[in-house]
Amino acid sequence: MNDTTSPSSERAPPRRLLGRALAALARPRAGLVILLVVAALVGGASLGNGLALDDLLLLGDGASDPSTLFEIGARTPAEVDAWRQGGIYPWWTSDALQVRFLRPLAALSHALDGALWPNSPALMHLHSLLWYLLLVVAAGALYREVSAGEGGPRRAAEVAGLALLVYAIDDAHAPNVGWLAARNSLIGATFATLALLAHVRARARGWRIGQVLAPLALALALLAAEASIAVLGYFVAHALVIERGGSWRARAASLLPVAVVVIAWFALYVGLGYGARGCGLYTDPLADPFGFVGAAIERGGLLVGAALGLPMVVDLVGFIPGASVGAAALFLLLTALVGRLLWPLLRSSAAARFWALGALLAAAAHGTTVPQERYLLLITLGSAGLVAGAIAALIRGELRSRLARALAWSWIVLHVALPPLLAVPRATGTSVVQASLERSAAAIPAAAAADEAPTILVNAPGDVFALYAPVIRARAGLAPAGVEVLYAGTGGVTVERPADDRLLLRAAWLAAPGDRVFNDLAEPFRVGDRIAVDGLVIEIAEVDEGGAPRALLLHLDADRPGRPPRRWMIWDRGAPTPWRLPAVGERVLLQPASWDFATPASAS
Repeated sequence: MNDTTSPSSERAPPRRLLGRALAALARPRAGLVILLVVAALVGGASLGNGLALDDLLLLGDGASDPSTLFEIGARTPAEVDAWRQGGIYPWWTSDALQVRFLRPLAALSHALDGALWPNSPALMHLHSLLWYLLLVVAAGALYREVSAGEGGPRRAAEVAGLALLVYAIDDAHAPNVGWLAARNSLIGATFATLALLAHVRARARGWRIGQVLAPLALALALLAAEASIAVLGYFVAHALVIERGGSWRARAASLLPVAVVVIAWFALYVGLGYGARGCGLYTDPLADPFGFVGAAIERGGLLVGAALGLPMVVDLVGFIPGASVGAAALFLLLTALVGRLLWPLLRSSAAARFWALGALLAAAAHGTTVPQERYLLLITLGSAGLVAGAIAALIRGELRSRLARALAWSWIVLHVALPPLLAVPRATGTSVVQASLERSAAAIPAAAAADEAPTILVNAPGDVFALYAPVIRARAGLAPAGVEVLYAGTGGVTVERPADDRLLLRAAWLAAPGDRVFNDLAEPFRVGDRIAVDGLVIEIAEVDEGGAPRALLLHLDADRPGRPPRRWMIWDRGAPTPWRLPAVGERVLLQPASWDFATPASAS
């Protein structure tokens, strides 16, 4: 790690060109140009997205009542069972499943959409874009505030301008802009950034009104999105790194106003019964504090690695059984390596230390949920500051280590050159997924009779099909008969027929974190458990050490006099396909199901 060479040995022309670009970013009008670029790249792509995925759950059921907008799905065990019987929820759904989020500010924004332009998704997306532009403006002001006083006005302005560019064009932010259901994260991140800005300015300049605005803005952030809690990492980092003089008690006292806000919000949240239960995407820090600490390290490691340059990996890891721990360990190792390479910069720059520590703590705050790149808005606030500092040091010839210079060059590619190319496909990603879901949901025939039992789909690529297919079919005007999915995940399924009235299925249910939307396994399955679904009895024949099913015995309802026979389907070539039950004694291996992301959905 001590391989140092003179930076003057590198080619001067590229660095001179980058130096001129860095100087241009320090100019007052640079921020306006960046805003226009972001609006053109991300906004131009997202305006045609229409409604997709969670938008259908939130906005398709009337956004006029903000008080219940983010109370998603069934609300009682009896309702869960009713939805399970109707093929809306899969058979493995936990009786305790309940998802209720306290997001009144975000809900009000959607209610505004419903009041002003209820039939115009394009204007709804424009609304989201405006929130992102406001977030970028707030981030730019924060970068200038934190950089002030480091190395003179010109150097500070250059680093702040570069940090703003890196943050604003980050393609990992594009899904938040292109997905209406993710607007809560944009609103939350905007107010969280304004809260931090007010706090930093109040502490640095004695700006008294900032002492009031900081906790007020933080309260608004938390009432828009729970993920806003991540900004506390930067408040703590500021007290540890930026605060100069005074005792540690005085530094801790500087955090008291925001601590009061967080405690009050948390008490309100828990007291009113909000939160997620029975859903494996979330971890309750109160119910399982030790599990939360482990999750914070694992999930935080994934998010930090994503913020430093590999955002798309995060969403994939959650759907690969057993991949999360190994990927997190690798990302944490790479993060430590980055810290070692940039140690001279971190040692000499309080701003760099602040951004690095703040990003790490913000990532750890996301230990309550399975990592997704849409949670990067506040984490990349810090990583962009660190990346900008490293690139600026490279341009000025201040990085002595060859490996550190190689890292900075790679960041120029990952954080400056590639994001504009990836912004459009990333902003339209949800519409592509929506198109695939619409094609696959449409492949299931409409019910021919009112009393027809749900179609049996033996396998599907993931829980998202079971989650969204019913509402997609309802919007398409298909008859209400549901779809009973027997297995959802990335693995194969073995089907045997030991007798005429029984089927034996072997697969790895609930194997990956992303497969646990409907069940967190807080109540493990046991061999012999039986779940009756509209006459079909599903018996658990085998479980793993965690209580996840590994084999099912299906008791077929051969005695359905006077009722239409069931339709059986399997997933093949990206969509459900009619299937014939195997003969008695026959064994069939179904290959892993996969999505078909061929074309985007049309705006709706």
